[in-house]
Amino acid sequence: MYQATPKTTLPIFLVLALLIAPLAVAVTFAAPTVSVAKSDYKPGETLSASGTATANALVSLQVFDPNGKRKAIAQAKADAGGAWSADNIYVFTDADATGTWTLKAFEGGVSAEASFTLSALPVADTTPPTLTVKVQPVKTMYKAETITILVMGDEDLGKASITVTQAGASSITLTDVSAAIGDASKWGGTYKITSGYDGKASVAVTAEDLAGNSATAKASFTVDTVAPKVTIVAPASTDSATITVKGTVDDPVITEVTITIPPLSPLTATVKSDLTFETTVTLPATGSNTITVQATDIAGNVGKASAITVYRGPLEVLVEDVQGVKTTLNNIQSSINDLKTGQNEIKNSISEVKSSIGEVKSSISTVKTSVDDAKSALSKAVSAVDASVAGLSTLVIVAVALSLVAAVAAIVAVVTIARKVVLK
Repeated sequence: MYQATPKTTLPIFLVLALLIAPLAVAVTFAAPTVSVAKSDYKPGETLSASGTATANALVSLQVFDPNGKRKAIAQAKADAGGAWSADNIYVFTDADATGTWTLKAFEGGVSAEASFTLSALPVADTTPPTLTVKVQPVKTMYKAETITILVMGDEDLGKASITVTQAGASSITLTDVSAAIGDASKWGGTYKITSGYDGKASVAVTAEDLAGNSATAKASFTVDTVAPKVTIVAPASTDSATITVKGTVDDPVITEVTITIPPLSPLTATVKSDLTFETTVTLPATGSNTITVQATDIAGNVGKASAITVYRGPLEVLVEDVQGVKTTLNNIQSSINDLKTGQNEIKNSISEVKSSIGEVKSSISTVKTSVDDAKSALSKAVSAVDASVAGLSTLVIVAVALSLVAAVAAIVAVVTIARKVVLK
C-alpha cells in the first residue's frame, strides 16, 4: 500500500514576520529637537515653537504648566529636510499659573523638551512718588555760596523740576537738574545764593515717576550774607612786648575770635556775653606789628579788623652812661658815708659840749667859791688894814696895796678861764 508523505507548512504569523522584518530594519528615527520662540511670555500672547525630526515625520507637541498640568496638545510635520515649526500652540491667559512652563516634542517614542517663563502683566502704576528734598552741604545758615539741592523719590523718577525763591528776590528755576548716574531715584541741581537777600529761602520741587505720576515737595534754608563787624583796640606803641588786645563783635552767636600776629601762630580769644573780648599777646619783634582779629559767623561769613602796634623794645644804655651812673652812685655813697661820719662827729661834739658844759658848771661853782674866798680874804684884809692903818708906815701901806692888786688879778684870771671853757 502506498503511503503519501505529508507536506510541511509554515504558520501564517511567521510568514508575516519574515515579510515585515526587512522593512522594520530599514525604518530609522531621528531624535527630535524643540525650541520656543522666546523665553518669556505674558498673558494674551501665543506660544510658537520649532525644531527638527525625522524627514516627513509627524511630531506630537504637549504643553505643561509649572504645576505639571498638561495645558495643550498640538502636532507638526517635519519637511523633507526634517525641520518643523508650529504656531498658535497655546494662547496664555490671566488665569494661567506664572512661572516655568515646559514644551515637549515626541516622535517615534523619543522626546525632547524646552522651558520658558510665563510672567504676569504689570499692574498699572497710579501712585505718585514720595519725594524728599535735601540741601547740601547741610548747614544751619548759608552765606553767598553755591549749594546742591537733591530730590529723592521712593522709586525711579522720569523727570524733576526745582525752583528756589530767596526772601524779596525773584524765583529761579534751576536748569541743570538731572538724575544721578546709576540711580534714577535721585535728581539734583546747583543753586548760587544771591547776596543781599537774607532770611529764609524756599525750595519748591515737582517730579514724575516712570509711569507719569506727579508729586510735589517743599523745603527751606536760611541765608546770611553779611559779614560780622569787628572792632579792635591795641596800644599804638609800647616799650613792653606783652600787650592787651581788646575789641567787640556784633553777632551774639559768635563765641570766639582769632588773633593773628605774623609770624606767630593764630591765637583765640573768648567772646563774652556782652560781645567783647580781651586777651594778652606777646609781640614777636621790635618795630611795627600788625594785629588782625577775625570773626566767623554761623553762615561762614568772615569779618576782620586790624591795628598796628610799634614795639620800641627795651631802652638802650651806653657803656659811658653806665660808668657815669656808677661813678655818681659811688659819689653819692661816699657823700652818705661822709654824712654818717659828720653825724658821728656831731654826736661826739654834742657829747663834748655836754661834757664842757658840765665842766663849766663845775668851774663856775669853783669860781663862785674862789670869789667868795676872795671876798672873805678881802674883807679880812680890809679889816686888818683898818686896824693897822694908824700905826703902819708908808712901806706897810704899799705892801698892803700890792696884796690887794694881786688878789684882784687872781680873780680876773679865774673869770677868763671860765669864759674860755664856756665858749669852747
